[in-house]
Amino acid sequence: LKNFKKALQIYLNLYGEDYPYVADQYNNIGNIFFGQEKFSEANDYYYKALKIKKKYHGENSPEVALVYGNIASTMDRMFKFNEAISYMKKSYEIYKTKYGENHPELAHIFFLIGNTLSRQSKYQESLENHLTALEMQKNYYGNDSPHLTENYISCGKVSEQLANYDESYKSYARALELHLNAVGENIKTVQIYKRLALLLFDAHKTEEALSFADKAMETCRKVSHKGGEDQQCAECLEILA
Repeated sequence: LKNFKKALQIYLNLYGEDYPYVADQYNNIGNIFFGQEKFSEANDYYYKALKIKKKYHGENSPEVALVYGNIASTMDRMFKFNEAISYMKKSYEIYKTKYGENHPELAHIFFLIGNTLSRQSKYQESLENHLTALEMQKNYYGNDSPHLTENYISCGKVSEQLANYDESYKSYARALELHLNAVGENIKTVQIYKRLALLLFDAHKTEEALSFADKAMETCRKVSHKGGEDQQCAECLEILA
């Protein structure tokens, strides 16, 4: 943060307030505050960056869309969900005009809107947005791309909240398949196994649930840097208890 502020002052001295390098430093400082969970301070800097980027690049620049996305993230974390979605949609319109209907940036925005709606317990709307994102990702990357993994997990979570256990299982299982094919076993594999185990317990399929819990524990012991003595492995033991 200290170095970014020094850089900002140098750029201000060299170029004045309304210059792209200044906007970039405002955005960088906003990112630092966001990482520190100081969301109001982050937004103060994002708004400064937004003002300059609009003036320099124009209202419909992807540079502006990027800052809209950052502001949306802070609004979401401050539980200002409607404002968050409003900024996401502004970002969406810019990217759609720039890149067309099926760009991955658009899919990512639908994914983020889905997450925000889920945080509001609007699970059906959330699922619709995640499914839209998923179809766009399939069109862009293909059906077997690991880029689809996180969206399948999100579809699984939301379907689980809707008590649609069969669809949730299919989504988690597909996420697991894509992840294993792409990178093999790691800590994310453990997390998906745990989700499948807990889902199946809720669906009263105890034998299948225990099987996935065992896989989670076994995988955790293999991939853990602490030989099975970390939080992930402890959570696996709780499921098996």
